[in-house]
Amino acid sequence: MQLDLESIESIEQAAAAVTKLLPEGLHALIGNAGANDQPKATFENLFVSSVHSSLKKTLLANDHIHRDLKLFSEELNLEIINNTVLIRAFLPLIRKSKAGKLIFISSILGSVELAAGMPTLNDAYAVSRAALNMLIRKWGGALKGEGIATAIIHPGKLNLSYLLPPTLEFSNAS
Repeated sequence: MQLDLESIESIEQAAAAVTKLLPEGLHALIGNAGANDQPKATFENLFVSSVHSSLKKTLLANDHIHRDLKLFSEELNLEIINNTVLIRAFLPLIRKSKAGKLIFISSILGSVELAAGMPTLNDAYAVSRAALNMLIRKWGGALKGEGIATAIIHPGKLNLSYLLPPTLEFSNAS
């Protein structure tokens, strides 16, 4: 079954299809989507991404700032609005289950506690992940009385070099 979290229609279609397949309910919904469209941009340069200073004025005049704001907005929309739609679409199935769970994969970059120690590291992504963490915590509070558990999981540092073609090198450097 395919589900594109960027498409509300896709979310709703997937929920309808799963409802037909699982009339007894869904035991766990696992969310693992996110966007990191501006990984090297800090908040100071988020809206004028890595551009030589002589070009910044021209780019700002040409709506470059709006493009970068749009990317930031899309990251936040994916994490907050679309995950809310996802949860709401699948919640009737989770409720039918005897021990329903909502499990979301996050990142240490979304830690409010650790954020001050990671300045300028994936700023936009970090904010979107922190927002996801709060979203799931709030859903958890709302659903606890129904016996529905929620979890936010940070998988730790992963070596994903095996996913890259042999001609590419993997670097953990920021």
